[in-house]
Amino acid sequence: MFFDFKKHLVEHGVSHVEEGNVIVHIICTPFIIWAMCGLLTLLGPIVETPEWLAPFLEFFPGFRFDLTWGSVFILAFILFSIIFDPIYAALIFPLYMFCLGSTHMLITLHSGAFSIFIQTIILGFSLNLLSHYLFEKRMPRIFETKSIATFFFGYFYVTYAFLLYIGYCPVYYEELKEEIRERVAEIEKEKESKNDAVPEEKSQKKKSSPKKKI
Repeated sequence: MFFDFKKHLVEHGVSHVEEGNVIVHIICTPFIIWAMCGLLTLLGPIVETPEWLAPFLEFFPGFRFDLTWGSVFILAFILFSIIFDPIYAALIFPLYMFCLGSTHMLITLHSGAFSIFIQTIILGFSLNLLSHYLFEKRMPRIFETKSIATFFFGYFYVTYAFLLYIGYCPVYYEELKEEIRERVAEIEKEKESKNDAVPEEKSQKKKSSPKKKI
């Protein structure tokens, strides 16, 4: 890896401990990215595609996608993936190409593409939020950080976690799981200490409060 993202993976993993929640995110989050790419593609081409580049943008026979905001959006994910982990980027590259090709195909063949993209985003976000409260019994991390960057990093987290789960970098995966368990244990201890401190503060306030004269 060119950069060490383990700290961010651990912090994100703390709120994605339960397997059921991770599975829901692995399914829903890529679909949300797919739909966002589709919506950006609907804005139309940014510039006219050069003739020399056109053959390289035809991943499906007869369906060539143009240089749109959707392709820029996916290109940003590809570049960040390379920085994140070059091997991961190579493994996940077909997913990006499928995203570009399938959204362009849907827009070309279906007049209701906009509605499909919107419904996919709403459904994906709803299921992700529900799974947090259902499995983790806590609010999503994005509400804690209050940053949209958390959502986009979440995409890398779930796709990377999936590759780790099926056998990619097993040693790194075990190290990551161990650090997540340690971080979860630290958070639980902090919660317990805070809960223990509350009754003590209340009892001290009662003792220090002056008694009313009769």
